[in-house]
Amino acid sequence: MNVDPTTQNAPSSSDGISLVAVLTAVLWLGCLLVGGLGISLPYQRPAPAPLTVPPVDPAATKCVMVPSVPSHSSGPRVR
Repeated sequence: MNVDPTTQNAPSSSDGISLVAVLTAVLWLGCLLVGGLGISLPYQRPAPAPLTVPPVDPAATKCVMVPSVPSHSSGPRVR
């Protein structure tokens, strides 16, 4: 009896094709189908909420007044 040792323990269908090979092909094609559908079908993602900046309260802002700087026309001329 001449039996190939690589396929000796693998269950096979009546055609001589390994059941493991058939299940692997079915699983692989199923994953390929799901991936193709995931790429081709649009998916509506929710838009992120816009960031809102709280308004500035002028009463809480410390403001210091400084005297104005004299203009260039009132100062001495430098040559």
